[in-house]
Amino acid sequence: MAQQLPGLQVLANHLDASHPGGAVAAGSSIGPRDAQNDPDPQLARLYAPVPRLEPDLPVVRANFITTLDGSVTGSDGKSGSINGPADLRVFQLLRAQSDAVFVGAGTARIEGYQDTDIAAGLQNLRDDSNPKMITITRSGELAPEFLETEPLVITAARQPAAQKLADQIPDENLLIYGADAVDLPGAMRGLKERGYENVLCEGGPHLMGSLIEKRLVSELCLSFSPMIVGGTGPRFMVGAFTDTRAKLQLLLSAPDGYLMSRWALNPERD
Repeated sequence: MAQQLPGLQVLANHLDASHPGGAVAAGSSIGPRDAQNDPDPQLARLYAPVPRLEPDLPVVRANFITTLDGSVTGSDGKSGSINGPADLRVFQLLRAQSDAVFVGAGTARIEGYQDTDIAAGLQNLRDDSNPKMITITRSGELAPEFLETEPLVITAARQPAAQKLADQIPDENLLIYGADAVDLPGAMRGLKERGYENVLCEGGPHLMGSLIEKRLVSELCLSFSPMIVGGTGPRFMVGAFTDTRAKLQLLLSAPDGYLMSRWALNPERD
């Protein structure tokens, strides 16, 4: 049976007037869609990527969901237990608009990443079939199912992954940047050179913290789950303190209480 994704309400729209979604007025409604077969043209306009100023770097969008008390996982330690159909709708769209999905090795193991499949109704947003999977790892401990996706794997020359994976994946998929630690800006420039212009980061917290510290994330797409879970669940990023500023671009709501927001990061650079 087809899954129906809920309609959404535009609560706030601060996108630039020149942006494809800039003319969608606050208060507008977006009708429901079938999760697999329907296109999503209005939401696609609202989430159209914004080119970044640095021409040698890709647009990097981060997508996370958090509970009202700040946890990115439920009691089972996975994000799936706090997701909802409205969040899925935005998640599907962001993947369809991306050239690659970037995820830390730990998150790939915990969440069981195995594919980046795109819903049939959103294939019109792409020139190819699915986004490329990309991960970053120190240890090289990657599940066989994950390696079957033929991911690009980023590591540093002296990290264990460089040797461990040398015989497990094609040479062109093992990306060495840096000696003892990964040179993240260099890696992102390398991805842009390979044609990955829009990269979607899906975590985990350590990767997000490193990307934020280096000011490599262009925008944050953050959903709020109407749940309070308690416990000691992680935030969507950990790492060094930063002075990153954010400017609200878009706020959507769903009938079940989920909120979906889009934020430009470091807007003073625009």
